[in-house]
Amino acid sequence: MADLALSNRLIAAIAILNRQEEASRAELTASTQRLQAADEAREAAEVAFRQAAAAHVQVQADHKEVEAKYAPMIADAHTERQVLGSYLLVDAGDRNDESIEETLQKYEQQGPTTGAPAGEEVAAPKSTGTALPTGNPADSQPNASTQQPPPIAFRNGQKLSHRDHLKYCPVIVFNQDSNDWVELRCSECGTNISVAQKCHLGGAVGFVKHLSRTHKILGLKAEDAMNRCKYRVVPDDEVQRILDAGTAGAQHVPQIGAREADEVPKAFMITCVIPNPGRELNIEDIATTCAKRISSA
Repeated sequence: MADLALSNRLIAAIAILNRQEEASRAELTASTQRLQAADEAREAAEVAFRQAAAAHVQVQADHKEVEAKYAPMIADAHTERQVLGSYLLVDAGDRNDESIEETLQKYEQQGPTTGAPAGEEVAAPKSTGTALPTGNPADSQPNASTQQPPPIAFRNGQKLSHRDHLKYCPVIVFNQDSNDWVELRCSECGTNISVAQKCHLGGAVGFVKHLSRTHKILGLKAEDAMNRCKYRVVPDDEVQRILDAGTAGAQHVPQIGAREADEVPKAFMITCVIPNPGRELNIEDIATTCAKRISSA
């Protein structure tokens, strides 16, 4: 009887251990499943994060391109709006009508669409089809009796002007007088960049603004700035290489800083036409002054 009782007790203990093992195994299995689910969620999150990071990098790069394109336009529009507004405040006898007419023609030619505020951008130099010279330049010079006049460059059926420049390398502008392309550098300080915008000055018009803001040389037209700041003549084949390079063409001409310590101020202050010198002209000033003049007329 004693052996039977002991056997029953042993069997009962084994049954208890079996139940404990099953319960522990169930808990371990459930925990393992939760861990696997967490690992899968983490992997999915990491994939989503990498995708989001890649998308962010792309959007950031796109934003930089947009910013580089439109921020200078906004700054130029602000400055040119100041200049146009200042004309409204000048008495007829004190106005430079030739300069005003040139400025107005630029906007009238643009029509209802938005144009580049710093002058026309040129996609390619058009010519009459004359082949570019190759080999030694000295060997390619024709004699005086056979020399042909230089080809006239056109854009959209219109002759190019001093305001036209290469799209991605705007310090190379068209010289309408000699019918060739020239590189510009400031005649006063040697720079070819806008420090405020960290890019090349925008064509001859950009040099007009630089000379007026930085060196206080006022009243220049695009042609005047081009003639004043001509650095070198750029051959046609070099122009074509710049155009073929696309956006990389901007790197063809290095950015050169000014030799002087001061550069373009953050805002162009018009002091020659408003009663309070040093105060920036805004649209409210223009409207108020014009209203007073109209009412007193």
